[in-house]
Amino acid sequence: MEIKISSDKENKLFKRREISFLVLGEEKTPSAMDVKRELCKKLNISPDATLVKELYQAFGERLCNGTAVSYE
Repeated sequence: MEIKISSDKENKLFKRREISFLVLGEEKTPSAMDVKRELCKKLNISPDATLVKELYQAFGERLCNGTAVSYE
């Protein structure tokens, strides 16, 4: 599973990072736990404070869009 970060914004009001990403090369939509694990490794953030909010894969594509938040 390869993850590319589309945007990484800091929201100071809610004390969190808002992350948009792409997951490449998956035949089926990966589980949120697998994506969370890989995303935390890539960004060096705590898995306990991270939430994958959305994963979307269009029918027949090998590309998955997602959003996540990581609280301080």
